[in-house]
Amino acid sequence: MESMTTKQAFITVKDHKENFENNLPCRLINTAKSETGLISKVILDRINNAVRTATKVNQWRSTLSVIEWFRNIQNKDKHTFISFDIVEFYPSITRSLLEKAIAMAKEHTHISNQDIQIIMHSKKSILFDNGTPWRKKGHIHLFDVTTGSYDGAEVCELVGLYILNTLEKRIWEGMHRLYRDDGLAVFKHQRK
Repeated sequence: MESMTTKQAFITVKDHKENFENNLPCRLINTAKSETGLISKVILDRINNAVRTATKVNQWRSTLSVIEWFRNIQNKDKHTFISFDIVEFYPSITRSLLEKAIAMAKEHTHISNQDIQIIMHSKKSILFDNGTPWRKKGHIHLFDVTTGSYDGAEVCELVGLYILNTLEKRIWEGMHRLYRDDGLAVFKHQRK
């Protein structure tokens, strides 16, 4: 049976955000990681790679790939670029949203019930402050996608793939890209 470590949670200040002096945004870092997250990370990597390949949606995995994409756009002056940010991406991922993302992924690759159990178990999270456990108000299942968890980035990628897949079907075809919680859309100017 896995034993949860009682490592102290802490925050980092997002001092790069606009007006941070008057509205102090911060990020909660939970260092009490579930070791199951290591297994979940491997499973999610496999799932994400299969979904990216099958759907051909535009998800970046590194800053370098974003820069390379931008450099390869010809006649940038004839395009309009829109950037967007998913605010508080990690904490906004609910159990329901992750379940929807997994259901979408199952349309493109095999995901066993055991895989799902491991992923969901790794999202059980308890924060520790001075050795005392604490959990989010109203969260009876202890579900949380924590910044700093072993598989947090992979969960965000899966949810990002779900978002991109939904956008692809409903709004823009091939015009948008996502890198974790940051997105870009590009539109070529149309002649009238």
